Amino acid sequence: MTKVNGLMMKAEEIDDEGNWEQDGRKMSLLGAHLPVPSGIRYEMDPDRQEVIMTVKAKDFLDECPDSNCGSKDVGDGVILVTPWAKLFPAKCCDQMIWMVDERGEMNEQYA
Repeated sequence: MTKVNGLMMKAEEIDDEGNWEQDGRKMSLLGAHLPVPSGIRYEMDPDRQEVIMTVKAKDFLDECPDSNCGSKDVGDGVILVTPWAKLFPAKCCDQMIWMVDERGEMNEQYA
């Protein structure tokens, strides 16, 4: 789960277009500022980061990056992209999976 504006956001509540659906209301996460866990982000990066774009998960992921899941079907899910991190709301295992690029390399670190 990830906390937004004091509310807990679950992977299953984020649709394939990057909208957060809760209690019958729908809110676009594009432009939202999300708190990035300190264990994921680099020290110099802001703890709250703006979602600047969304991309289709299946264009970038072949399977769920959660090592306990590993589902080969990420479906039509979405990846929320900030300037320094990415968030994949994995519906297959209902996990919010944060990813950051290692600086200067193309590898990714998953949590």
